[in-house]
This record gives sequence, structure tokens and C-alpha cells, in this order.
Amino acid sequence: MPPPNNYIYFYRCEIDPWTGQWSFWVRDTLTLVGTYTDSSWNTTGAVASWAGEIYNYEDDMAGTYNDRCIFAGLRYKTISNNNYQKFVISQQDLSSDDTVEWGINRINDTTFEIWDEFPQP
Repeated sequence: MPPPNNYIYFYRCEIDPWTGQWSFWVRDTLTLVGTYTDSSWNTTGAVASWAGEIYNYEDDMAGTYNDRCIFAGLRYKTISNNNYQKFVISQQDLSSDDTVEWGINRINDTTFEIWDEFPQP
């Protein structure tokens, strides 16, 4: 059952760079723990990805055109600096695999919104 309108979730996902173990929290409650079985987690880069369409093309993404899903207050931390830092977003950082199906828009430096253009009833 979906949450009520204007319901706010707080998520946190962290990965241990030495072991590949990841931990995922929802509203400060540890909900999932797992371990990557290959070395894909042990690479460096400058990209963070959030997936709205997880399982298949027809699964509804969070948000609709008139009631968009907002990601706000994004933070990250690195191995060299274990403190959370502001994640600055530019419009060029945002993309959709299919702009006819899924919308994305930057609101400010740390906030963006996503929506499904054609949600299933």
C-alpha cells in the first residue's frame, strides 16, 4: 500500500569499501544488508545513479506529473572524508532514459524531482 500524500521518507545507503558489504536504512531503521559478490563495488568514479524504474519497463516510477517525487538534501561521503558532504546537482547531471515515459527536473543545487508521464491505473 502506498504512503499517504506528502509522506516523507529518509533513506541512507552505505557501502564498506573494504568488504563490499552494503547497508540500507529507511527512516533510520536498518532494513537491508548485503554483500557484493564481484569487484564492481571497488571502483572509483564521479557518478551516482538513482533508479526509478527498477524491475521492468512497465513498473510505475515514483511520482506523477501533478504529484512529483522529490529527492532533497542529498549527501555523500568518501573514503578520504568520512563526513557527509552536500551533493551539488546541475541540470546537465540529470537525465532520463525515455523522456516520453519519465520526467526529471532540477529544483535547486541539492533537490530534483521525478515522475511517471503515464502511470498505470
